[in-house]
Amino acid sequence: MRGIFPRIIARNSNRLRPNVMRQLFFAALILPATLFIGYFFVVPVFLFLSQGFMKDDLSSALKETHAALGRDGTEGLASEAAYAALFADIKASTRIELGRIAGELSNTNPEMRRILLVTSKSISSEKGNVLSHKDWFAAQSELWLAPETWAAIDASRARLTLRYLKSTAPWPTTDISESVPGGRVHFFTIFLRTIVTGSMVSILCLAFGLPVAYLLHVTSKRMSANIFFLVLVCFWTPILARTLIWIVVFQREGVLNGLSETFLGEGGEGLLGTRVAVIVGMTHILLPYMILPLYDGMRKIPPEQLRAGLSMGATPLRALLLVYVPQLSTSISAGLLIVFTLTAGFYLTPLLLGGSGDQMVSFYTAFYGQRIGDWHSAAALSIWLMIVMITAGLTASACISLIRSVARARHVTI
Repeated sequence: MRGIFPRIIARNSNRLRPNVMRQLFFAALILPATLFIGYFFVVPVFLFLSQGFMKDDLSSALKETHAALGRDGTEGLASEAAYAALFADIKASTRIELGRIAGELSNTNPEMRRILLVTSKSISSEKGNVLSHKDWFAAQSELWLAPETWAAIDASRARLTLRYLKSTAPWPTTDISESVPGGRVHFFTIFLRTIVTGSMVSILCLAFGLPVAYLLHVTSKRMSANIFFLVLVCFWTPILARTLIWIVVFQREGVLNGLSETFLGEGGEGLLGTRVAVIVGMTHILLPYMILPLYDGMRKIPPEQLRAGLSMGATPLRALLLVYVPQLSTSISAGLLIVFTLTAGFYLTPLLLGGSGDQMVSFYTAFYGQRIGDWHSAAALSIWLMIVMITAGLTASACISLIRSVARARHVTI
C-alpha cells in the first residue's frame, strides 16, 4: 500500500503539470491587461460612483463642534459650548472647508450658504471677546438657532447618506433646487427624454442599418468591400467633425435652408437647436454600430435560404423580413442595446445640435460635476443611469426569450 500511493501521485502530477503550466502561461498573458483595466477603469469608476453614497468629510472642519455636540447628547439643540466650538471652527476653516460646510447646511435651507459666508466674514472681523456665542450667532441670523440647522451639523458626522440618490431619483415628484439652467430640474423628465431619444435613434439605426447589412451580404465581393469601406470611414471620422457637418447643414444659413430657398422659394429658421437635429446627428454617428452586428449575423445564415424564399415567389423585401429577420434576433438585440447605451451617454452631439430642452442625463452629470462641483449629485445621476441601462438590457433579454418561445410554439427556428 505504501508503494501504490506515491506512484499514483507521481503519475497524476506528470499529467497535471502541463495543464497547470499552460494555465499559468495564459494567466500571465492577460495579467497586464487585467491590472491596467482594474487600476485605470474599475477603481476610478468605483471611487466616483461611491460619491453618490458619501457626504463631504467635515470631521476636520467641524472637529470641535462635533465633540461639543457629542458631549451635549441632545439632537437638534446646542449649548453655549457648541456655539463657541462652531465659532472657533468657522474661524479656523479654509475657503474649501467653508464651501463644504455651506454645501452641507444648504441642503437643509438654501439660504444657509449665504448666511454662513456672511457669518464667516463677521467672525474674521471680530476683534474683542464674545460674551455669549449663542447671542452672537442669533444676531447674525435666526437660522443659527433653528433645530434643523444643528441637526444637519450633527448629522454631518456620518459619511454615508441616501440624500443624493433621493434628490436625483427619476420619479415624477422629485426635483433638486440647485442653480441649473432653467431653475429646478425634474429628473423624471430628463430620464424620460433620454429613454425616448435613445429609443428613436435605435429604431432609426435599425431601419437604415438592416438594408445596408443585407446589401453587404448579398452583393459581389467588390461592391461589398466598397460599401464596407464607407462604413469604416464613419469610424475613422471624429465625432466632433461629423457633428460640425450637421451644424453646417441645419443652421439658418446652412445647406438645407439653401436648398429649400432654391427649389421651394422659401426658407426657414433652420433645424439647428431642435430635437430633429439631435436625432438625425446621433443616428448618423451610431449607424455603423448597428450595421456591423447585423452583418455579422447575416454571414451565419446560408444564402440558399434566401434563394429558396425568392424561388417561392417572395419579393426581396418580403424574403428579407421573413427569412433573415427572424434569425437575426440576437444580432438585432445586440445592435439595439449598443446604440441605446451609447445614445444615453452622448454629451457632445446634443450639446451642439440641440437646445436647452434637448439635453439628456449626460449633460446634467457633467454640469453638476464640472460647473457646480457637486460630484455627489453627478455620481448619483450616473448610478441611476446605470440602473436604467441594466434594466434596458434585462428587458431586451426577456423580449428575446419571449420571441424565441413564441417561435418555437409555432415551429419556427430562431
